[in-house]
Amino acid sequence: MNDKSEMRLRRLIAALVDGLFIYIFFFAFSFQSALSLYNALKANTDIFSSSIGLVISILSAVVLSILYLVVPAIVFKGSTIGMKMVSIRFVQLNNENITLSKLIVRETLVIFTLILTCTLSVIASFVALFYNQDGKTFYDYISFNKVVLSR
Repeated sequence: MNDKSEMRLRRLIAALVDGLFIYIFFFAFSFQSALSLYNALKANTDIFSSSIGLVISILSAVVLSILYLVVPAIVFKGSTIGMKMVSIRFVQLNNENITLSKLIVRETLVIFTLILTCTLSVIASFVALFYNQDGKTFYDYISFNKVVLSR
């Protein structure tokens, strides 16, 4: 395996480890709020407080995710937990240690990219699920399928 292939593999493993932790944060923080919003919609009650709760949960998960990426990178001098596991780290282009401000900007961009893609996906499904007559999501239409009860 050449150096570029090995570095790609290490980065992939680090991204999977760090991504898993970030998704766990989002799931842990937003599941109960999302369930409350779902129940409010199903019962056709006021959804404002449930929506606010979900937004607060998501923002809390964002902050924790950024802290998850930034704090270990400070402690481990440029490595997230996943990166530390595979012995890689961030440096500047001149091979000096990455500055705190650049690290925060970088990891914030990572989190917001993840959030944006996941949020758009969830919103598209949510809107389609509750506002389409047949209850299909975007993915159902694309893949020409539907969801039914299994017994």
